[in-house]
Formats: sequence, structure tokens, C-alpha cells
Amino acid sequence: MSEIIASEMTETTNPKLKALADRVTNTLRLSLEKAIAHQADPTNYPLSADPNSFEQASLSYFNAYFESRLQQISAKLGPQKASEVQPLLTAQRKEVTTKVMTSLKAPQKERAVMYGDLAQVNLQLDSTVIQQVQAIRIPSTIKLSQQDLLLINPSIPGVQRISGMDGSGLTPQSTLNTLELRVRKLKCLDKTDVKNFLGIPLELDPDAIALSAIATDPTGQVWNIAETPMGRNFDNGRTETYSPSKSIARFALDRGTTWPRTYRASLTIAEKDDGGGLTVFSDRIFTEASRLVADALDDEVGETWAEAIARVIVQVCKELWKWIIEALGLNDDVYPPQLVQINIPSFGARFSGAVTSPERKIVYRAHGGVYELYYEWHLSNATPMSPASSGPRTGTGSGTGVISASLVASQPSEGVPLRLYWSRQRGDNFSTATLKGRQDAEAAGYSLIRTEGYVLPESQRNTVPLNLYWNSARLDNFVGASQQSKQEIEANGYGFVRTEGYIFSAQQPGTVPLKLYYGATRGDYFTTATEQGQQDARGAGYRLVRTEGYIFPKAIALRAHNGMYVCAEAGGGRELVVNRTWIGEWEPFLIIWLGGNQVALRAYNGQYLYPEDGGTRRVVAKATQIDPRTIFEMVHVGGSKLAFKAHNGMYLCAENGGGQEVVANRPRIDIWETFEIFGA
Repeated sequence: MSEIIASEMTETTNPKLKALADRVTNTLRLSLEKAIAHQADPTNYPLSADPNSFEQASLSYFNAYFESRLQQISAKLGPQKASEVQPLLTAQRKEVTTKVMTSLKAPQKERAVMYGDLAQVNLQLDSTVIQQVQAIRIPSTIKLSQQDLLLINPSIPGVQRISGMDGSGLTPQSTLNTLELRVRKLKCLDKTDVKNFLGIPLELDPDAIALSAIATDPTGQVWNIAETPMGRNFDNGRTETYSPSKSIARFALDRGTTWPRTYRASLTIAEKDDGGGLTVFSDRIFTEASRLVADALDDEVGETWAEAIARVIVQVCKELWKWIIEALGLNDDVYPPQLVQINIPSFGARFSGAVTSPERKIVYRAHGGVYELYYEWHLSNATPMSPASSGPRTGTGSGTGVISASLVASQPSEGVPLRLYWSRQRGDNFSTATLKGRQDAEAAGYSLIRTEGYVLPESQRNTVPLNLYWNSARLDNFVGASQQSKQEIEANGYGFVRTEGYIFSAQQPGTVPLKLYYGATRGDYFTTATEQGQQDARGAGYRLVRTEGYIFPKAIALRAHNGMYVCAEAGGGRELVVNRTWIGEWEPFLIIWLGGNQVALRAYNGQYLYPEDGGTRRVVAKATQIDPRTIFEMVHVGGSKLAFKAHNGMYLCAENGGGQEVVANRPRIDIWETFEIFGA
């Protein structure tokens, strides 16, 4: 009988994959070295002006590391202790910098031992390390062909045979289309201990733990899954059991054409007491690693690349964090990732007749802490994760579009984020734009879900207050702005708490509707401005009540006249096309507000849109910084529809209403020059 095999995955022993992992790790190490050297000697170690470079991200991480430590000491031990410790932090910063500078000044022969052919990278150039590495020919010992990947068939450690086919195995199709990876419980055997940091026992309170993941399916899709709070009170011996189990990843079993299939996830936990842990920098490491791995794959590799990238990414992350912690002494509270996988032989297979696998365990050890995470695989009809990109990778290109990452918009200069929180215990959605709101949500055990958009902190023309109300009997928060909503909720026993901000009463250029939903089963009001929020509401049985007003989105997706969405091919670096039926990761564009109705639009890969050849040929996402070419004027056509005037005075146009490239060569606005915007 066919069997589903679940297992934990170890680091690769394949020589080519190991060599590739070393090369990617060294690339990121060199980038971090350059950022730290820049602090000591900015003249001789200049950084690229590109604010999205990995060196700039590394520099931000390096600075934030010491700042967060000082804030943590002040919060837990008092300002006086913080003053005493500040010289020690300065000394540690100097020690780390000295280590890096000593390494950089080592003889070339020693650098070659450490970095191989990458020792030729010149950290004293303006160009980034990654740009220089991409210009160095990838050795044949590393370049992966399809034949190489087909030969990678590693033994699976700790194999657990847990299923057979339903009945006789003749069922032509399963009614369960989704495979879920779920966490059942997290056990603290020994809490995180960072007292070795300058000899100061910082971890005086129980650990707050969060989990993030990278998931891959057999078609080459890769998702970078945002962190999930796992609990705030982990102390020695404490176990947090989740009922229901926490769903971390949901794969569509009907995506792809071949069987058997292997699904994988890299799971990382972090201690969050200092507000650090799974930081943006950690996510950036995942993203850069995936892009660099993609560059080492031959064009014909196709769907077989998922096997390689999953193995290499976990090894790169482990090795880079090990170097950061051990070699540099930056003892961040991120535990090395653990990789789990499952092999499904066919559509319709079961776990010994059941839809849920037996419980499995992985162990995390770092920073003096030991945690056991218990997980399971589950077959269901839950909504699967949306495609992380517009299709599987079929060539090396620039490696962009490989990792799914949540886009975070640059808000309007006067805007503040409207954050959505959720309490499973109360069944309550809660949106807030104030510090008090965030503090109240966290104190009550609410989990941060996402940023819905941006509201104004002060009243302006054509705005109305976005007010918070509370019903203690229902344990429900209500956030709304319309007079009709105010009358209804006051009649239902809700009391005014505060004004969270101000939103537009009528749609303005670049704004999206803030919609109110109501879930009768939970007795819960829910306001959202994103497509994801509306999908979640409908999926949970909520009904649309009304539009409360309009806010600035964190990012936008553009739908053309033919109903298709505008997409930056490969996540950017190429042309814009209008042929996508859903909003994935290549379809949202981050808005950079430049004043008035002027904006710049940034694609997934961090590059800005502009009309190539003056707009006569096509619009591309290739600019590395904002300049006159990248500035567009938004023109409000009506409702949620906009037109975009480029720097050449012409409007963006979806040729033939969509299905082709986007150009900027139309002198007036018509239906092909009009785009409906959605919060993304």
C-alpha cells in the first residue's frame, strides 16, 4: 500500500548543495561585515545608496541590537542600571567592530580559506556585496542542473510510516483538498537565558515566544509565513497546549500535476521579551538566501528546484545565525530553524484511515533555552495559502519572486498605521491606531494580525473621527465612523472609549474603503480595508454591513478593464503585464507618498516603476531609487478607480484593456487608462 511519510529533515550532505549553502552564507556574512566596517570607517567602506540593500538592512539590525538591549535593561532593571550598563554596551559594540576589522585586514590567503573565490569581493567599493557576487561566475561545482536535483534523494531520518490509502485505494478523487501543518503544543524545558550577555541576567520574566515559517510545495512555491504568537508566559516546565491546534501552513493538494509529492516547512521560534526575536532582519535573511540560491539553478530546472532551495535555506540560516551569535557575539534570541516534511503518495491518501497524523516532536536548543514543539499534519477543506507568486520558477533570472513576504507600505507622511488584533478567547477583532490601543490589546492577550492601512492622527477637511466603542457584556470592540453605526451600537449597549484617528468620509485619490462586517455567531464587529480581511470575514460567515469611510492602503493592487490584475513580472526587474486573476505577491505595489497626489510605486523586489523609453514601449520595475522618472500623479476617476500620469505627461495604459504589457503613452484618460485599486 502507498504510505504517507512524515519526518524531520536534517542538513544536507550533498556536496553541491553544501557548497552552495556555504557560498550563500559567505555572501551574507560579507554583507554584514561591510555594514559593521562602515560604522568604523565610512570613507573606506561606503554603503550603496540603495536603501533596500542587504548592507543597509544589516546596518539597521546592528544598530537596533544595541538599542533594544539598552531599552530592555531600562525597562526591567531601571534607568540607573541602564546608565551603568551603557559603557559596557559601547565596549561590546567596539569589540564586535574590532573583530570584523581584524578579519578584513587578514592576509588574502587567510580570507581565501574563509570565503573561497568570494575573497575577491572588494568591500571598499560602492557596489553591494551581492552585486559583486552576482558578477562572479558560479563554479561548476555549485551550479545545479536538473540532473543534479534528480539525483538528490536523501535518506529520511526518523521515518514514521503512518498511513495507507482509503479503502481499496481506488477512490479517484479526495474530497479533502488542503494539507495543514498545525502546532499542537509548545513545552518549555528550560527558558531562554541571556545572562552571558555582559554577565547581566536580563531574562527576569517568563519567555514570550513567537514562531515563523518558510513553507514550500512541489511546484516551486515558497511562502515566508509571518510570525505567530505562541504565548507570553513560558517558564521552566510550562506547556502551552493549543485548542484548536495552531494552523501554520495550508497547502493546496490540487495544485500541481505529479505524484508523489513532498511538502516542507522550516520552523523558527524566537524569544520576544525585548521586542526583537523574529525581526525584519531574520525575514530578510530568508529572502536574500532564496534569491541567491535561485541564481545557482539552471534555466531548465523547473519545479525540481523546491527540493534544493528548502535544504539550502535551512542550512544558510543556521550557519549565518551561528556566526552572528558565536563569532560576533551578537546573542539574539532566535533559535536555529528546524525543517519538517511530509511525503504524500497520491491524491486520496490517509493517515492509517485518519485525516490527522500522529503527533510529532522537534527540539530547539539555543541561548541556554530548550523547547519542544509538537506538531501534526492534517487533511481538511480549509482555504489554502494563496500562490506566493504568479507561478513556479522556470529560470534563474535575478532570483526575485522566490520568497513570499508581506509588503509593508511607506505610509503617507501624516498617517499612522491602523493595526488589526484578534482574540481567539473572546472571538473579537479589534482595530487600533493608538499606542493605548496596542497596549490594551497586548495586555488582554490579543494577537497582532496585520496592518489594515493608514489613518490620520488629526482632523482634516473631509474627515470624520474613527471611534472605538466597547461592550463589556459581549466582550466586543467596535471601531467605526458613520453616524448610522454610532446610533446602532449605542442602542446596543456599547460605550464610547476614544477616537483612534480620522478617516475620509468620501473617497480621495489613493484611498480604499474601510468596510464594516458583523459575525452573528460571535457577536463580533470587524472593520477591514484589505482584500485578505474581507476574505477572512466572508470565510467566517460575517456579513457586510456598510462602508465606514476611506483610508490610505498599506499597498495597492491594480485591476484593469478586463478584470485582470497588473503584475510586476518576476516580482520586478522586468515589464508590467496585465494577466493575473488573483492578488499574489507580485501584484501589490507599495505606495511611497511624495506630497499632494504624487506617488512612487515599488514592486515586490524593492525596485520602482517607471516608463521605459519615455513610455512609448512599456512600463518596467527596474529603478533602484526614486527619481523624476518614477513619480506618478494619481488622478481620481471615481469610486475606487484611478488613472496614473507619468513624468512624460502621458497616462498609464493597459493595452487592449488588459492581457498585454502596461505602457505610458496615452494623452487622455479612457477605460484602458483606468484602474480599480484594492488594498493589499
